[in-house]
Amino acid sequence: NMIPILWACTQASAEEVNAGSDRSDDMTQRSEQPLECSQQESCSDDTALLSLEARLTQRSEQWESAVCKKFFSDYCFVTSMVPKAYADLKALFEGCCVSGGHPESLCLSIGAESFDMHKDEAFSVAKQDTLCTEMEAFGKAHALWRKDKTETAA
Repeated sequence: NMIPILWACTQASAEEVNAGSDRSDDMTQRSEQPLECSQQESCSDDTALLSLEARLTQRSEQWESAVCKKFFSDYCFVTSMVPKAYADLKALFEGCCVSGGHPESLCLSIGAESFDMHKDEAFSVAKQDTLCTEMEAFGKAHALWRKDKTETAA
């Protein structure tokens, strides 16, 4: 919960903040653990922001589907974070499909069929897993299609 961190950090005296106290040594020593501020210590703005960033990163990682990360990495060569909304996940899939050599109309149709039924549901890791498991099956079908296309052209 971010409230205790923010509350503790606001307790820093104005003199310490205005004096620009250097807490970089303290932050370096605690870099292996999440940075937190207690009621007994005052926090610089940098410490508070680093702590906030660490917690947000941790929360972000908890909401990523490993199935989706694998699918987008293996088939679409996308290694950034998995999108956090159905519409963005759908758009990424459709773009990957088109770049795989399929007609845009086919990719948009598959995207609509797969994603649109979920658009009013909560975007959870379980739902991401379900959708990306379906996309894995499309990816395997794509690999077979590509092999057949290559053999037929030869």
